Amino acid sequence: MARNGLPVPNQPQGCSRRNLLVVLGLVLGLVPILACFLSISTSLVEEPPVAPPSILAQQPPQGGYPRGATVPLKLKVSAPAGSRITWTPPVGATAPTFSVPPQPGGPPYVFKNLTAEQLQNGVDVSYGAPALVPCRLACGSSAESATSFTDFVDVTTPQGNKSASYMNHEANTTAQNQQQAVVAPVATESVQPVAAPAAAVPMWKLDRWLDINDRPMTPALCQSYVTLGQSANSLLAWRVPISDTIRPNLAYAIPLMDTPALSPTLKLIGAGGVSFSLPLEFRAATSIWANEHLPAAPGELWISLGVEQAAQLTCPADFNLPAGWSFNLNMWLDLSQQPNACEGCVLPAFVCYKGTSPAAAALGSFMTQLAGGPQVAAYPDDMTCVGPDTTPLVTTDQWQLDAYTGGVNVAPTKAINVHYFLNNATASTQTFSLTHASTLTGATWQLYPGLPADPWNAPDTSNPLAGSIQVGANGMAHIWMLTTAPATASGQYSMTLTAANAALTPPSVLGTTLLWVGTPPAIAPVVPGVGLTKSVVSSSVQPGELITYTLHVSNTGAIPITSLVISATVPVSTTYVGCGGADSCTQNGAAVRWQHANVGTGQTLALTLTVRVAATVAAGTTISSPSDRVTVAEGVSATGPVVEVVVAGGDSTKSKLYLPMLER
Repeated sequence: MARNGLPVPNQPQGCSRRNLLVVLGLVLGLVPILACFLSISTSLVEEPPVAPPSILAQQPPQGGYPRGATVPLKLKVSAPAGSRITWTPPVGATAPTFSVPPQPGGPPYVFKNLTAEQLQNGVDVSYGAPALVPCRLACGSSAESATSFTDFVDVTTPQGNKSASYMNHEANTTAQNQQQAVVAPVATESVQPVAAPAAAVPMWKLDRWLDINDRPMTPALCQSYVTLGQSANSLLAWRVPISDTIRPNLAYAIPLMDTPALSPTLKLIGAGGVSFSLPLEFRAATSIWANEHLPAAPGELWISLGVEQAAQLTCPADFNLPAGWSFNLNMWLDLSQQPNACEGCVLPAFVCYKGTSPAAAALGSFMTQLAGGPQVAAYPDDMTCVGPDTTPLVTTDQWQLDAYTGGVNVAPTKAINVHYFLNNATASTQTFSLTHASTLTGATWQLYPGLPADPWNAPDTSNPLAGSIQVGANGMAHIWMLTTAPATASGQYSMTLTAANAALTPPSVLGTTLLWVGTPPAIAPVVPGVGLTKSVVSSSVQPGELITYTLHVSNTGAIPITSLVISATVPVSTTYVGCGGADSCTQNGAAVRWQHANVGTGQTLALTLTVRVAATVAAGTTISSPSDRVTVAEGVSATGPVVEVVVAGGDSTKSKLYLPMLER
């Protein structure tokens, strides 16, 4: 198979190039996977764009929002009638209001089947600015870190085109700033309709591969990848250019393309083209987390992807692939607003997952080495992040440095062999300089070429490399790096190899191999969870009046819950009027039953049950709504509380009229 314009040689063990997906074997697998990886292939193509949504602030403050201050927004999109807007307010936002009622549940809040007028005029929303939260990351002596908060809004058209925008707001962090905050309305003429997109724009196509060579694919293993990919326990984050400067209270379109023809997808591919596709989606909640915790850069924003939670994905029962199958990740980015469409830009990426973090010192050293600056070793929320992996955007690729060894897991004192190969696609012999570094303290590395008779499987230890290697025209050279794991080593480390040739494109390439000495960190169990609460607006009602109960079904676990069945009972002394809020709702006598297909992680489904109190009910009667129950296909359930409402009116001490007695 030819990838990225260069032929991949016939290799019985399989081979591929460097990639952040090196950690998929650790993040998505149940055991460490020793794999070789394919680096990203990038190409610039002309494609019609998706019209980006626009978030407009009606009243941006001068100096930031104090905690609790009202933040008004107008959600406007350039999209056809019938489109759907999903708004994710900041974590900790309070008292949301809407000019158009969203679907029951939330956040996130979903506005469905919007008319052309509603889309053009915008949906008005507001909320109370979040309170400051305790410092969670590199805050020095400060006890508070919430200096900004973020909204996300995405739109889905009836044709299946999707796009998203990001808005960051400044928060006031001192009482003095809060007192000085001024809220000034925006002039009407500044709120303009969203401009129509161009007919076509240049898109970067990113094509990543990960080859697995040491274990077969089975339906059970496939399903474990699907489950973890759909869960909230993992994320794949990319930092992409958004603008020269990210300014507060301005909306910025996220450059991820998502149309039926250009949807981000992860495929499992076996020999003969056998494959199983996993649709990917933009995740607002984990994007917020990434922007709060991963390394920032001026004018850039982290976007997070995960397997689509609403998709019903069941691996084929006969999906049995021998060792030698692959992951293939495809995504498209619209960076046409960047100079030269971002030609030459370098995009970092992290894989993060919940679980037991490796030793703080090892992780800190690893990230400092790769990111070129200090990194916090322990991430909050029990998250471990591996990276960054860097992806240069280039349209010409005259040579490539490929990692045959993407990850190594060894015991202390055992040999470590790291293998790269270098392809020269030019018509002349080229010399490449080689530099290497490692966070594995106490290890001495030596570089060797491949054994001439068998370069894929053995180094030529009689001929050490001295900082450079020659590669013939349209040829390939192998680079082996050997060392021994120190007896005191334990945890996560890295080896980096940089090859460079200033006369070629790209001028240099950095390859990274992850090293785990000892037992890799455990991944948190992917477990489902569901919660059920019930409320009523007033705890007092008159005879003959309506009572509307609201049931909130929350996904409290790490994976989506599916095939929800919620049951409730019409209270004694009332009659059924109606129910709603789910895919379906039926009533049979005193029994009410809702059914709903899917609730994503961290989301809430709101259901309503309306009953009428009998007109003959005596004052002081307590109407008790029996506890409700929810069950899901994932095998968990929850029982809601009993809610009581007291019937008022007719009380002998309240509603009497006294007249004087008249005698003659």
